[in-house]
Amino acid sequence: MSDFNVEQGDFNFAFSEQKPVRKEVLDFLSLLGYCAKEYDSLIIDQLVKKVESDIMEYCNLSQIPDELNLVVLYRSMGEFISVKKNCGQTDGFKLLNFEPVLSRLSEGDTSISYHMRGTRSDERRLNLLIAALIGYGKTKLAKYRRLVW
Repeated sequence: MSDFNVEQGDFNFAFSEQKPVRKEVLDFLSLLGYCAKEYDSLIIDQLVKKVESDIMEYCNLSQIPDELNLVVLYRSMGEFISVKKNCGQTDGFKLLNFEPVLSRLSEGDTSISYHMRGTRSDERRLNLLIAALIGYGKTKLAKYRRLVW
């Protein structure tokens, strides 16, 4: 738990040894049907360091509080999916289905209609997922942000 002492003006956050974020990212990606390659661990390690550095710089902290571990996890996943998208390697995500959803099917004279969800393209939907993951926890970060004079 975090605690703020108004009289002394200091923060006391709970810090513990970091859980292996890489393993958590790989576990979550496997839920999306992604089968990680050996080199993916190296990429994830670098992205986790980047995300942690960004958070520590934004909040002016020397360590990541335990309460922000989920923010690090989601943002790292978003960064990883973004890297894969930019490299054109989105086929590995088997459970991310970007196909249109069937909304109506008729047998007489054969009529099939697809619900296009606001006519968003596959790429647009993937971009929305990436943005949601990378932008996760903005309000949580504001709670831990410290001003530097």
